[in-house]
Amino acid sequence: MTTFQDKGNLPDAIQNDCKKCTQTQREGADQVMHYIIDHRSADWGKLEEKYKSDGTYKKNYLESKEKSEVKETLTTKAEDHKTESKTSAENNDQI
Repeated sequence: MTTFQDKGNLPDAIQNDCKKCTQTQREGADQVMHYIIDHRSADWGKLEEKYKSDGTYKKNYLESKEKSEVKETLTTKAEDHKTESKTSAENNDQI
């Protein structure tokens, strides 16, 4: 599990999408910020205000999250359909 060990990266992460961060720092910052956005929205608002964010990070995260959820839903539906088709075919073979 990645941890966000350097709070000094938080301003860069919020203001500039973590452009100065290493990959590990970016992953940690993303975990922290995603949690705050999802579970502590009032605190996220305070951070955006403090670091004068234009809201781009949150907007991009929420769009990405929405696309991921849609893709996951479509994948689940496709898997369910395959299972139903296989079960139906097996039942037809037994008749």
